[in-house]
Amino acid sequence: MTRKGNLILYGTQTGTAEDLGGELQEALEEMGVKAGCENVFDIEMSRLSEVERVFVLISTWGDGDPPDDAEGFCEWLEECDSGALNGLEYGVFGLGDSGYEQFCECGKFVDAKMEAAGGRRILERVDCDIDIDGPFAAWLELVKQSFGVPAIS
Repeated sequence: MTRKGNLILYGTQTGTAEDLGGELQEALEEMGVKAGCENVFDIEMSRLSEVERVFVLISTWGDGDPPDDAEGFCEWLEECDSGALNGLEYGVFGLGDSGYEQFCECGKFVDAKMEAAGGRRILERVDCDIDIDGPFAAWLELVKQSFGVPAIS
């Protein structure tokens, strides 16, 4: 099976990751790149074997926990076999609060598990603190570059 298409996944407790996922989808559409944007709660995990690229925006809730809507996704990744995500390119944008000891733990977990399952990281993971705008804008530029858009000087 040939992988094709792009997918944006978000896991959120307060809606921030969902909002950022929508911004990412809009930015990609402006470039002519189609990408679905879905909550990880609603995704059929088999879809990950079909798409070429996935961008995950996920928050950490409390002291290291996934948001409620991402618990099943994280459990699936925990049980994912090595090689299950071979051929999948991915990037992770983690949201958290550095006031907690397990800062952005869910994003770190997703990144590590996707790599362990054979995914190929195309962007370094971002661990974003409460100030989101600057880190997200920088990550968005890296996403665009991954599609061949030149960097903004």
